[in-house]
Amino acid sequence: MLSADAVLRIPPWAAWLRSGYYNDYTGYCTDAALLSCLDDIAGGVSVGELIRAHGIAEADIARWTADGLVVGEHPTALTSAA
Repeated sequence: MLSADAVLRIPPWAAWLRSGYYNDYTGYCTDAALLSCLDDIAGGVSVGELIRAHGIAEADIARWTADGLVVGEHPTALTSAA
């Protein structure tokens, strides 16, 4: 599981389109919980904030990352890349 301060983002192989959330590997996403959070995820949101703001379960986030629907970046990786 990602830490609470890990930042979730839309991966390069996915896109939030007018027609829905599309992933090159799995097609269009129908996960209502993920779709309800895409505004936050598109801008980059910490795991902890997503859980607090949307009541998302850690198991859902783990499944989304395992399925390649979102990617998680640890804050140290973000600051060292700058």
